[in-house]
Amino acid sequence: MFPDKPMKVRLAESKAEWMPGGAFHHDFVYRFPRVAPFFAFDPRSMGSTVRRKGHLEGWRGNRKKISEIVLRDNTRWGADATALESARDLQEDNTCVVLAQVRPSVLGGTGSVFLKALSVLEYARRLASVVNTRVIPMLWVVGDHNWGAVGRVMCTGRDGTIRRLCLKPDPQGCASANEIPIHPGINHLLGEFEEVMGADVRESDVMEILRRAALEHETVTDAFCHFLCEIFSHRGLLLVDGSSSGVREMIAPLLQQAALRRHSVEGELAVGADRLASKGYEVPLPGGTGRCHIFMDCGRGRVQLFREGERFRDLDGTLEFGAAALAKLIQEEPHRFSSGEVLRPVAQDCVLPVLAHVVGKEEAICRAQTKGVYSLFDAAVPPVFPQVSLTFIEPRVADERDSRDIPIDALLKKSQSDQLLESILAGLGQQHIEALFQKGWNRIDEALSEIRSGLETQVPSLRHVGETNAVRMRRQMNYYDRKARQHHRRKHREVVRGFRFVRNSLRPLDGPQEDVSYLPLLVRHGRGWMAGVLDAMSSQEHLWGHYFVEWCE
Repeated sequence: MFPDKPMKVRLAESKAEWMPGGAFHHDFVYRFPRVAPFFAFDPRSMGSTVRRKGHLEGWRGNRKKISEIVLRDNTRWGADATALESARDLQEDNTCVVLAQVRPSVLGGTGSVFLKALSVLEYARRLASVVNTRVIPMLWVVGDHNWGAVGRVMCTGRDGTIRRLCLKPDPQGCASANEIPIHPGINHLLGEFEEVMGADVRESDVMEILRRAALEHETVTDAFCHFLCEIFSHRGLLLVDGSSSGVREMIAPLLQQAALRRHSVEGELAVGADRLASKGYEVPLPGGTGRCHIFMDCGRGRVQLFREGERFRDLDGTLEFGAAALAKLIQEEPHRFSSGEVLRPVAQDCVLPVLAHVVGKEEAICRAQTKGVYSLFDAAVPPVFPQVSLTFIEPRVADERDSRDIPIDALLKKSQSDQLLESILAGLGQQHIEALFQKGWNRIDEALSEIRSGLETQVPSLRHVGETNAVRMRRQMNYYDRKARQHHRRKHREVVRGFRFVRNSLRPLDGPQEDVSYLPLLVRHGRGWMAGVLDAMSSQEHLWGHYFVEWCE
């Protein structure tokens, strides 16, 4: 199982400018000049990548230390020798990385995790030829999320139904995914997944990999990283745990600076918010809240610190520090402190020589708002690329789509989906059935009336016979009418079922396909479909848009 031989798939760019995410992300992908002022580089320009590579020539990070951390952790997660060689290459002066961040979760997380892995692999390959140096694909695992974010995943069954699979019981007292135990609820969770997959799972090695990941590790984050290493590390993909003690030591100086910079970070966020609002975009990161964007593990969970004048405290007021005292504590106990969404991109660039960031549908606008934060730490803003956007159309879904003649572009737009179903059902012709029988009844009534009036005047005894035959005829016609309507309802139900199957498969829960698990794809098609997608992506001139993926065989 999991052969690396590429399956033959084809990518077809959506004719409609459809893109998951809000208006900003749509413009980022399709109308970049509209949002260009929010970024330092035009990622579509080769010159941007070359200029960024020039910035990295003076990069001051500790290559040896991060190489050792990444090598140690990826070895622990069972990474392939190809990835371990990439980890060693991080020590080389000219080596750089293409980075995306992912959230750990049970069962390998959502489809977005897979798309980001495929994206960094492809962008690393493309950019390496531009800058003529070693470019390593890497995922930064953000393990600072609680159980509600990492302990559940949505999964689409073979019949198109959506199931929510949860790790039970809900663990108590765990500050983040790095502490949430994968046991004892994993066996129940895997049982639920097997039930959803049915017979498809019998010849798949996915269950074996998931069980091995759980048995060899204690936490959700480690099991998640093990699973991704099994799937992608043979292609050189590396993972870095952003919450590990070694990485936190490396970002501690940045957090110390943030603690001492008074209101600078909030000021830059406010400027970014005003610029977004002036262009009519929503503001993702609210300002004026006193957040300093530093988090602390305090024995009762991970808490965010707030600034009040020259003091820092948590939301409950249990913790309180002066700026100098907080900076000193970060230096002495760096493993207790982590960055939030605002400082994390800058922290990543301090730890790794990032040639480019790859962002998902909700991240691009956050990067736009935080652009000015980089300058506070004398850091250069890197290029930002969009995660590749794909909708997978499996053969069984394609067959149903073709038999119903369902236009996929219209289906993916929620505003058109319901109208599309109504138009399909209208074409089934119940009104036509009603009209046919009404017309038939009118003609029958006219004929019977003419016959009975002609005969009954001459042979009055036939009146009873005529009435009896009229009743019998009406019963037969009613039976005929009822059967026709039953057939129509069955056809109606079949069409609705087929339509919902296609819609749930391609647009589950009225959201993008990437929001649910891609494990069913692995179960049914092995790893070859990902190799096929990478081959197909490499032949595309650009990846700016939304693509449909269909199997060729």
